[in-house]
Parts: sequence; structure tokens; C-alpha cells
Amino acid sequence: MAYIDANIFIYAISKDAAESDACMSILDSIVRGKIPATTCTLTWDEVIHGVAHNKGREEAAAAGEALLAIPRLKIIPADREMISLAQRIYTTYGLKPRGSIHAACAILQGEREIYSMDSDFDKVKELKRKEPK
Repeated sequence: MAYIDANIFIYAISKDAAESDACMSILDSIVRGKIPATTCTLTWDEVIHGVAHNKGREEAAAAGEALLAIPRLKIIPADREMISLAQRIYTTYGLKPRGSIHAACAILQGEREIYSMDSDFDKVKELKRKEPK
């Protein structure tokens, strides 16, 4: 299994981004069952927020629906245990709060790989970041 950071979804739907095709390929692999994947409920928030900011509320709603419709994508709710670990990650590795939550979710799910465009995850010794190519 692999953890999928929110920016993979955001880049995938951003037709302007050079990384869009690579991120779409990751999502396609999830849909086809080639990459068993998890993400956190925080991802929905980040996708909605990012798309709404750049493209408006209607496109954000569609992006949220598309995210929720991805088959085989396990969405993990944030809880106290996750946030407690995120606090330790924030303190230990200096990640931003949202990145700390994503890292905590991945670690608690037993994930060792995280697909992300964010090099901050390279600091987290418990995870290996994979950048879509």
C-alpha cells in the first residue's frame, strides 16, 4: 500500500501543471488496482480548498466528488492518535501542520511510501517519498 498526498490529486486536476499527467497516471493505477492506496480525510479539505481558490466553487465541488468516487482509495479519518503523532512529527521534523497530519496518517496505516510532490516528506525517516514521473 502507498499513501497519497493531497497534492497528487490537485496536480492531477490542474491541466496547467506539467506534473498533471504523471499524477493522473498514479490515480489511474489506483483505479486499476495496481497501487493499493490510502489518504486522509484532510485530503478532501485540501483538494476542495485548492480548487475553489483557483477555479471556483463549482469546480471544487466536482473535484471533491471525483476524489470520493475513486475506487479502491481508502480514506482514513483523523483522530486523536493521529493528531498526537502529527504533533510529534511537526516538532521532530519541522513539517507544516497539514504535512504532519499526512505523515502521521501514513505511518499509522503502516505505509512506508508516500506519493507526493512535497520534498518536506524527505525529512521523515519513517517514510520514503515517491514523486510521480
